[in-house]
Amino acid sequence: MSTSDLRLYRVASLTLVNAMLFQEILSRTKPVATLRQTLESPDLVDKFSGEWKTIEVEVDFVPIFRIARQVLLSLPATPETYEALRRLADSAIKISRNRVALRHDLMGRIFHRLLADSKFYGAFYTKIPSATLLLGLAINGNSWRVDWSDPKSVGQLQISDLACGTGTLLKAAIEALVDRHVEQSAENGTNAHPDEIHRNLVENSLWGFDVLSSAVHLAASAIAMHDPNIAVKTMHIYSLPLGGSQQKLGSIEFAMDSSLNIQDTLIGASTGPEEATTRKKMGIAVPRLDICTMNPPFTRSVNSNLLFGGVAGAERSDLQAQLQRIVKEKGLKANITAGLGSVFVAIADRMLKDNGVMALVLPKAVLSGLSWEPTRTLLEKYHLQFVICSHEPNNWNFSESTELSETLLVLKKGKSSTKRDTVFVNLWRQPRSSVEALAILRELRVKHPADLERTSGTCEIKTDGQKFGEASKVSLEKNKGLSWALPAAFAQTDLCRMAFNLSKGRIFLPGFGTKGSIKTVALSSVATLGPDGRDIYDGFNLTDSRTTYPAFWGYDKGISKLSQAPNQYLAPLTTPPPGRHLRDANLLWGRAGTLMLPKELWLTTNRVASVVLENDALSNVWWPTRWKSEDEEERLAMERRLALWFNSTLGLFSMLMQREETRGAWIKFPKGWYEPLQVLDLVSLSKSQKRELDKLWSRISDKQLLPFPDIHKDQVRAEIDDVFSKILELPSFNQLREMLSREPMISMVPLD
Repeated sequence: MSTSDLRLYRVASLTLVNAMLFQEILSRTKPVATLRQTLESPDLVDKFSGEWKTIEVEVDFVPIFRIARQVLLSLPATPETYEALRRLADSAIKISRNRVALRHDLMGRIFHRLLADSKFYGAFYTKIPSATLLLGLAINGNSWRVDWSDPKSVGQLQISDLACGTGTLLKAAIEALVDRHVEQSAENGTNAHPDEIHRNLVENSLWGFDVLSSAVHLAASAIAMHDPNIAVKTMHIYSLPLGGSQQKLGSIEFAMDSSLNIQDTLIGASTGPEEATTRKKMGIAVPRLDICTMNPPFTRSVNSNLLFGGVAGAERSDLQAQLQRIVKEKGLKANITAGLGSVFVAIADRMLKDNGVMALVLPKAVLSGLSWEPTRTLLEKYHLQFVICSHEPNNWNFSESTELSETLLVLKKGKSSTKRDTVFVNLWRQPRSSVEALAILRELRVKHPADLERTSGTCEIKTDGQKFGEASKVSLEKNKGLSWALPAAFAQTDLCRMAFNLSKGRIFLPGFGTKGSIKTVALSSVATLGPDGRDIYDGFNLTDSRTTYPAFWGYDKGISKLSQAPNQYLAPLTTPPPGRHLRDANLLWGRAGTLMLPKELWLTTNRVASVVLENDALSNVWWPTRWKSEDEEERLAMERRLALWFNSTLGLFSMLMQREETRGAWIKFPKGWYEPLQVLDLVSLSKSQKRELDKLWSRISDKQLLPFPDIHKDQVRAEIDDVFSKILELPSFNQLREMLSREPMISMVPLD
């Protein structure tokens, strides 16, 4: 059995058992046969089909039962089919006994486990506690023209998820809105009406879209099952086409028009079950939104291109071309290199009302990544209210089925004339349940985040003796140009405060305050970076023979000394690699260098943040870097001094505080990231200060540094730090080394 067949059978089985489960729940309040009554029939396919058809026509819930019935009628009439249906029904009966599991989207969780190719689709589904936290912050922290005690008024809000998957975020929105209604009703001394809130939201407010019909089936059922006693007349949950003769792009079509003409959607149309059973074209007109929440597709357009990974290769290329055309023609502020998420955010911006709110799950690279810069520029017209990041080892993500670092963002469209702070929540431990997420929300409502501009203060997010993290705040409007990543760079608030001060050229130490300043310059003003590794592959092959083109290849965790030698040789190509252009080997070699800066680091095993080679070389995973000087002796000396800076604790800290984080301890440094990087102004140092650095190089260049997790007991790094402390007249960096060694991204040990 092929992987694709297995995936199909798994999802089809889940769709059937989900419909059975909902049938059992409906039988408690509606004239619907129970599963045990259904199992008494000699023809299970006919009996289930009849019951589900009756539910469609007389009870509604078309989005749940229509696709399940289509799957059912596609099954062969064999004894194995009937036995499988009985086993699925038995499972549904067992699940139906646990009402708590039903309210917590059990079937959606199972779907996520079954969809083994989630990366193939870019389908990373939000964890339930993460969704509870995100939507709780978005809905409790903002106001619309709504009477929260009035179900009709609440039902006027327009809420959408343009990539709804199994509906986790929409379901969390319902829960947050019901909670706010109940709270306001209690304050007013009036009766709460959660059932009416649920009905009004499902019928009038919620809009969900996805290209996976099986996921949308579960989204509809999860939303309905939140209050199965309420039969709704209609639901705005749609499966949109992807690909086909018209090269449809799912929700990306909203870039062209908020109204779509579609055919044969999962639910059919928003006008009711009668039209839902037809196959004629129907229109969807999505109103302007008050809230847009999304965990958009994660796929990117680099390396093994997975954009639209769910379609065949030839069609995928057509869809990619169509996407590029739409982004260009519609002037979307998005970079496809960052992935589809950037495009979805740009579309959501156009669909959102003024003062509307976005609640997003995005790659953590959105905070500082170069490819996400158009998105950050777009969001400058928003008030960035909350940034939530996880620093829990091996739990950097808020989605299931991924290890990639993610962040939760809450943003409000439009800015007032007053300066507003952004709250950064650095989680030491993610909530394991919705109850814990609600506890964190309560803490954030009553606590005062630590101000990074002040010299002290820590705001612990703590409940029932369990510390979940720390919260801080800073005004991004007041501090123009401050990287969004900086206040979320470390789990410990004092390290974030140190990073904030260092970005201003100040040296801050906890318990001592500001203890001095340093003069820095942009790296691009004093040095140039050589070619990317991809360019090297377009001009050279590795060879076992000695050539005139040495290389420093790979980044072995055993590289522990600042002084290194080339470890490979290159041979110029005569023909271009498949699908690539041949690059001039002479031009590439003209940009070789001796100072090597890492393109990426694995903080749990690596030891050095730069090395200096004996001879010029090129590399695949290092940036060959040359100091700007015509004097060869001066160039080599300055490159060694710069290597010392990068390997000092302060130099390493300056890299980490604005890193591009991919997966926790796995971080990247693109060329465009290095060029504006502020480094110590070595030119301004006196001759005696430079001599101290040169003597330091002679002493330690061949000594071994310890891995970064052992930075607090690394005597070689301490020696480097002591010299920089001396020549810059700064306090000891011992405390900084100690604090860095405890950071989870380095130690891989949770903070307590």
